[in-house]
Amino acid sequence: MIILGMGSNCGDRLSFLRRAIQRLKSAPEKIQVQGISPIYESPALLLPNSPPHWDRPYLNLAVLCSSSLPSIDLLKFVKKIETDIGRQKRGRWAPREIDVDILARDSEVFTTEELTLPHAGLDQRPFAYLPFSDLAPEWELPHPGPHHRRRISELRVDSSTHRSNLTLTELVGILNITPDSFSDGGRHQCPQAALETARNWSQQGIRILDLGAESTRPGATTLTPREERNRLEPLLEALTGDSELKENHLILSLDSRNPEVADWAVSRGVHWINDVSGFENKEMARIAANSGATTVFMHSLSVPSRKDLMIPEGIDPIDLLLKWGDQKIRSLLELGISREQLVFDPGLGFGKTQTQNWEIIRHFRRFHELGVKTLVGHSRKSFLSVLGNFPAHLRDPETAILSVDLYEKGADYLRVHDPILNARSLKTWSHANGVIRCQI
Repeated sequence: MIILGMGSNCGDRLSFLRRAIQRLKSAPEKIQVQGISPIYESPALLLPNSPPHWDRPYLNLAVLCSSSLPSIDLLKFVKKIETDIGRQKRGRWAPREIDVDILARDSEVFTTEELTLPHAGLDQRPFAYLPFSDLAPEWELPHPGPHHRRRISELRVDSSTHRSNLTLTELVGILNITPDSFSDGGRHQCPQAALETARNWSQQGIRILDLGAESTRPGATTLTPREERNRLEPLLEALTGDSELKENHLILSLDSRNPEVADWAVSRGVHWINDVSGFENKEMARIAANSGATTVFMHSLSVPSRKDLMIPEGIDPIDLLLKWGDQKIRSLLELGISREQLVFDPGLGFGKTQTQNWEIIRHFRRFHELGVKTLVGHSRKSFLSVLGNFPAHLRDPETAILSVDLYEKGADYLRVHDPILNARSLKTWSHANGVIRCQI
């Protein structure tokens, strides 16, 4: 058992934590991530004469890992992560973009010039021992003599450190501008209506919007690139030109499988390319590589989805998706896309039976084996009708409950039609529970 502590009190703190965790996940040959604590907020530790601008609150969490690396080599690895994602060299007590420390490794006790295990002062730092105790509450601080051992969960709690309602899982709001989408067709065809929705979501903390101009439901009409662009253009102008959304650093995702449209969209401010055809077209991959756009690749057997084309019964859908994902990642890396850009979507409802969809959800933790971020598009989908024969627009309660389950299993992104309801569900769960398990 290895427990890493992470903290950030400089810049986009949550983003630095996410990036550091993704760097850990993307090197499974060196370290295997097994769990992530909730996020805590704490005041900065400062010397008496520290500059006032150093007094910035930290976001902190702990990561449960395993590794075959010797502890000194593991320390070098995590310190390289700090440098790679932008930690600047400042004074010892100065603000930090990211700080990654080895807090403990099993019951090891040793001190060198480079590393002390357990981490020096661990039992005096609630921002370290509180997230640690969420992951390993029975771990004992090693002290001489059997009568001096203490469980980490028994340490005194400092009221200045508290559980944050921030989460590592991000919600992606679906903004369809189609007349024929399966649950919200026609709702956002007017750019002003879509803009008002985007503003409302952004004010509530939703920072990623997925724009879809072509429906992929069974039987949907295929659009030409010009038709798709004509639908998108007024909305993109409205969103990218809105000062409030710019101030909130809105991230725009394009749900498209057309290279011409993707190339045009990234030149107009789109940050993500979400390709439901899994980047089968190499030109799409070239656009993603050249633009640096976040690259969401989804498994599907047909687009639009066909009810008569499914993964055959008797084939393990998890094994199939892992093999497909591994091959796809290799091919996209060879085409110049970086691993940090990649996001895997298992494609619920695309070529999967109801039973297979539920199997994918039950075993979702296994997809962390791919070493890239994950996204799930489960919102309002027809396989949820097994819980009750409700029309698509009334499946938001089922969607929100499933979001909590996927959040607990470590999904990086949840793509949903009602992100505000889902955000409330995730925050409620995070206050009521402890560890976010993210890998078996």
